[in-house]
Amino acid sequence: MRYDEQLSISLPSKKLRKRKIKIDPDVIKRIELRGHHSNSEIGLASLTGYLCAYDEAYELHPAKKKVGALRPKFAGQLTTEMVMKALQKRNLSGRVTMHPDGERKTIKIDSINSAITLSADGMSTNIQSPKEHRMMLLDAVTSYLQSLC
Repeated sequence: MRYDEQLSISLPSKKLRKRKIKIDPDVIKRIELRGHHSNSEIGLASLTGYLCAYDEAYELHPAKKKVGALRPKFAGQLTTEMVMKALQKRNLSGRVTMHPDGERKTIKIDSINSAITLSADGMSTNIQSPKEHRMMLLDAVTSYLQSLC
């Protein structure tokens, strides 16, 4: 990356298209790259700043004060066996069911009326649970993942 060069970053929008974003050099100066556990050619980093989107000109400026994450970010690949082991450590049991589309597996935990859905590749999860049990299940799922920040 060169000074004043714009990068193409995918932003969540209704049109799902990439936008050119001008990133302030002070944002890049504070970046900390970490290697990905499964591929040494990939580096991951989080950017801290605010996005200015005035007149369709997107610019990422440094944050004036430290911005903390609402919750830590994790990376890794999960299997149903890993999640079941984590649940057993917390004295919970569940049953694994396959979705009709064949791309997702769901672990149903009847004792606390909850479900954890894993994608086929194990890279994303969805926890459906009452509020009082959600953090315990999140802790169980993330116990086998690597913390990014």
